[in-house]
Amino acid sequence: MFWAGMGLLALMTALGTYAVLRPRTRTLKRPYLLLALGGIVLPVAGIVALLGYDVWAGAQRARSAAPAYGVQATGHQWYWSMRHTGADGRPRYAVNVLHIPAGQPVEVRIGAADVIHSFWVPRLGGKLDAIPGRTNVLRLQADAPGIYRGQCAEFCGLHHARMPFEVHAHADPQALAQAVQALSTVELQGEVDADGMPLPADGQRLGQAAPPTGMAGPHGAQAPTAAPQPPAPESPR
Repeated sequence: MFWAGMGLLALMTALGTYAVLRPRTRTLKRPYLLLALGGIVLPVAGIVALLGYDVWAGAQRARSAAPAYGVQATGHQWYWSMRHTGADGRPRYAVNVLHIPAGQPVEVRIGAADVIHSFWVPRLGGKLDAIPGRTNVLRLQADAPGIYRGQCAEFCGLHHARMPFEVHAHADPQALAQAVQALSTVELQGEVDADGMPLPADGQRLGQAAPPTGMAGPHGAQAPTAAPQPPAPESPR
């Protein structure tokens, strides 16, 4: 795409220079031919070439070995439920935090529980829609360990902008296994207020909704149950 863009830039620069410097007395004998070549043939040829290369590259990647690591991301209004597989084979859940290994392909199975969302981690790959009743598969790879920011890229309701998430890429397989094993064994639900805004919680990460009371949090911490408060004394009349 870069070299095709550079070639197109050179062509348009040459045409623009010619249009400025050409003698004013000359007129184009077949102006519609220029319009057809520049407005139809050139764009169609470029799109077909890029599409052909994309199909070929996708087929090459599909024939490669399947990723050994798979996760599942489900979009909700308005949070992401991330499902991992623990060392014991049991599912582990987190809200808005996805743990993956660094330096190897990862298969993310993407779905939605209510409306259409879109899973997008700009530094790791393209976006892919999360559609209710359908599972789409996205392959991505973090070449270096670190925390990568993601976002829902499809307008999914009033609080669409409240759906950031993080992808944590671990270089050490043992650290990845420990992080996943510390997650909750029950699927978490992001809590929202009456206006649909995520409720804050002590120590929560970017965009991470608080787990329900008494349930293990996304990182395995038990959410404390609030002690009952005595009724306030009545004010004297």
